[in-house]
Amino acid sequence: MANHIDMISTINDVPRNWRLIVKVVRLWGVPEFNTPNQFRSLELVLMDSEGTRIHCSVKKTLIYLFQKQLSEGVVYTLTTFDVVRSTGEYRPTSHVYKLDATYNTKFTRSGSIVFPEIVYTFTPPADVLKNDFNRDFLIGAAISIYTDHETKESNGDFEEWCHGDEGAFSEMKEGTRW
Repeated sequence: MANHIDMISTINDVPRNWRLIVKVVRLWGVPEFNTPNQFRSLELVLMDSEGTRIHCSVKKTLIYLFQKQLSEGVVYTLTTFDVVRSTGEYRPTSHVYKLDATYNTKFTRSGSIVFPEIVYTFTPPADVLKNDFNRDFLIGAAISIYTDHETKESNGDFEEWCHGDEGAFSEMKEGTRW
């Protein structure tokens, strides 16, 4: 079954030879604490053709194998990786598992599958404002407010104040989950 393709939704921790076709939708390096010009890991959010996403990590000792090869927006066939439970706060996807690259992991460029363009899930602004969202996942901010506002200086920091009722926040997109 060399041509079999697995979907991210089927990934579990049962050992097998997984084969995925994925698009890298986010790629970033996690800097070392004391030497921020060096990475301690590379982190990726991968998406399959169904739009399902999963987190993938490349540890420091393997970065040299993948750093120049991987790019956001590129589709790869991915094989030979470890599957582990995704734990901790601020995870970049809601998938129960994550992928860990190994020395034998292969990312081979592939262009044979069409992928959805939309890759973000937005937490409703009302949930963010009420502090009613799951903190286990990364929440970024992409904010657009289409109401009257003023900027004032407070203790050297700039604060933006929005005038209007709670309905004004319906125009705001906030809480981006990668």
